[in-house]
Amino acid sequence: LHGTEIEFTALYAISSSGALFAALLVAQRKFVKLRHVIGASLALGVAMLALAATPNVFAAAVAVFFVGGASIVHMTATTSIAQVDTRRDMVGRVLALQTALIGIAALLGGPLVGRLADVGGGRAPLAFGGVVCLLAAAAALVLQRARRGGQAGLDPDPGA
Repeated sequence: LHGTEIEFTALYAISSSGALFAALLVAQRKFVKLRHVIGASLALGVAMLALAATPNVFAAAVAVFFVGGASIVHMTATTSIAQVDTRRDMVGRVLALQTALIGIAALLGGPLVGRLADVGGGRAPLAFGGVVCLLAAAAALVLQRARRGGQAGLDPDPGA
């Protein structure tokens, strides 16, 4: 994007605004289902691909708002499901495992994504992350459908 430090700071603030907006939306829900995680993964993938393709800082501002929002919905939904759908005596262990997996992913992924940026430029990690999010959502949809015997749709409870 070849922006200035001020423009980068503004993009970071806009991303944070998207995260705050999404967190407030998620906080008012009574239940979070797998379909919310899948939807957030789809939205994050599309937003990251859009951000990777933006021609200027103004277009990036729109995309980065949705990246911030979708990322917080995904993280909040996965953590909520881990807390609610886990036996009470196992919640601490499951959340510790989730935190460890996030740390391991950052430890291993950071240098790999950094190398990708060195080789492919600053947009390459965004595009790669977007594709990974879309593949993860597709895999979750396939696994969910297989688990339910091939029925179409997401989660049988449309009211949640």
